[in-house]
Amino acid sequence: MKVKPCSSMEIWQSSLSDILKSIEGISLNEVADISAGISMFCSENNLTAVKHTDLLLLVAKGLSGIGRLEEAKAILKNEDSNIHFTDSWLNSFDYIDNFSSLFPFFSRGVVLPGNWSGLQEECMWVLDLNRLVIAEEELHEMMVYQSIQVLLKQIIILWGSSSGKGVLAIRGLSCWSLTKLLDTSNKEWSNNFIKYIEDVLDKEVKVYGWMDRPNIILL
Repeated sequence: MKVKPCSSMEIWQSSLSDILKSIEGISLNEVADISAGISMFCSENNLTAVKHTDLLLLVAKGLSGIGRLEEAKAILKNEDSNIHFTDSWLNSFDYIDNFSSLFPFFSRGVVLPGNWSGLQEECMWVLDLNRLVIAEEELHEMMVYQSIQVLLKQIIILWGSSSGKGVLAIRGLSCWSLTKLLDTSNKEWSNNFIKYIEDVLDKEVKVYGWMDRPNIILL
């Protein structure tokens, strides 16, 4: 008897069912609503294969949306990659208007919510250059800068709820793709790189008509 192989969609839907069943006290209606929401999200974004970590994030977002914050927090803490960002994610879900378009960056860990004690609840997001994937044929200075520009123009909307006020934290200035292309022995190179980021954000802030621009800090 030939056994029909499971599709990637069947695998993640089975995993989704297991995750939801593990949540204590969740009702069948809530399970159905969250499952339908995630299935629609994946269908609209042509996601046939979904990583377990991404499923946990989507489930947590769904739980947060129906007010089950403690359960959402517990789900996020089940995954090492999210455990340090649990509260930041919970505080961010409500104001991410373009979650679908930014999901690929969240999935790869290129963009993550952050917090810093001195921010006084200002909107903070972390851009991790270590996670930025640049194709081999794009590994020259101009293309790297263009890639950064495209990325910044996509993520700037994360500060939409605060009209540009907040912080963009940069991690990974010493990542291999930058050190391979730029003269990092020159003390001015990091200043020039940050200035480029500020210039791109300044232009985007004008496009949106915001009064503020995210401040840049280095991690």
